[in-house]
Order: sequence, then structure tokens, then C-alpha cells
Amino acid sequence: MLQTPSPKLSYAKRRNALLDTLEQLDSAQESLAAFIFDCVGPANEWPVNTLAMFCSTHLMFAGRFQLTLFMLNNGCPPEYYAEWLLRRNALHDDSARFHVAELIAKHQDGLLESKTSYIMPARLTIDRPVPLYERKSVWDGVGEAVTAKDRIENPNIYFRPVASPDCAHGPEEWRWLKAYAMLRNNKLDAPPANRLFARVNNDFRRVQIVDDMTNDEEVSMINMYCDEELKS
Repeated sequence: MLQTPSPKLSYAKRRNALLDTLEQLDSAQESLAAFIFDCVGPANEWPVNTLAMFCSTHLMFAGRFQLTLFMLNNGCPPEYYAEWLLRRNALHDDSARFHVAELIAKHQDGLLESKTSYIMPARLTIDRPVPLYERKSVWDGVGEAVTAKDRIENPNIYFRPVASPDCAHGPEEWRWLKAYAMLRNNKLDAPPANRLFARVNNDFRRVQIVDDMTNDEEVSMINMYCDEELKS
């Protein structure tokens, strides 16, 4: 089993050790990691602690939370992130898998925007809406790059709200539903989850994803939604 480096090592040594870990992946994980790094940014530019979480084969609560926010906020397609976690066996039980699944569902619904995560520097230059899978991971000269002065004036400039992209309830919504189903069912080939819309304060962006329920539970939830709509 591959081991992640000890945090006692210097940052440079830890990064090199983590990059070595990535060189030892099996073929399926290697190709998946390459795609993810193409979406998010090169591995050697990731924060060391985040890269360590990504390479981990046992993510605890805080690690799951931090890594998930980072991945989603930096344009990693949710279903590829879910596949990575399953292939790495980084989530050791149902509670861990359900935890990440719920974070992905909340991200789709725009319910993580009160949280912040580190944004790869190149992404701060995006000045136009683009599909999730086309966001740049390397600055191409579009927009203004962050300067040293900017970093001095605002030390937290690389931390931004975990916003839900418009495509999360549009043409790309299947990605979130697929990731949710994969984690809830612990299956790479799980079909996208079903969903029910719940109108809360006339906001149809609030969504409840329904999966793995008995008929009685599903009927009960539908009735609850009907009651909420009547009250609004």
C-alpha cells in the first residue's frame, strides 16, 4: 500500500515525496489523476497539504471536508472526484462516503457559498463564464494576473467562496447527481441519482436528491414537499 509522506518533512521534501507517490499509481488511477490535474492545475502547484489529502488512502472528517471544497471550487468534475476517492479507497465506511456525497449535493444547491477554499492562482484571472470542464488551469493572459502587491494587500486573496456554477442545475447537473449516486452506492457504475425539487422561499435552486429510499420514505418526502409548497 502506498503511504503518504509524514507532515514532519519539509514542504519541499513532502511535495517531492507526494509526486513520487503519484508516479506509483496503477494505470486506472494514473489516467484519472492526469485528467484531474488537467482540470484543476498541475500537481506541483497544489498546496502541499491539499496534495497530501488527494494522495491519502484514508481521509478523516476534516480532510474530506477540505479536499472536497478545494476540488469542487477549482473545477474538478464531481463524478471524477468521486471516482478518484473510490479508486483510492480513501473513504473507509458508509459514513465517510455519505459525508462527501452530501457535500457534493450541497455544492450543487449553492449551499456551500458561506464557506471558502483555496483557489489555484490561474483561476483568479477568469473573467468570463465557461463550462465546468473548460475552465483553465494555466493562466493564458486573459484577465489580470494576481501580483505580489495584491498578495500583500490581501493575504487571503487566494481564498474564495465555494460557489455553485450555473451549470450545476443546467446541462452539467448530471455530474453532481452521478457523483452523489456513486458515493451513496459505493459503485463506480452507479447511474445518476433521482432528484426532487423543493421550493423554499420560491427558490427552485434548493434541491433534495433522493436515492436508496423505500417507497414509504419517498412518498413521505413528496408529501413533505407538497406541504412546503402550500405554505410558501
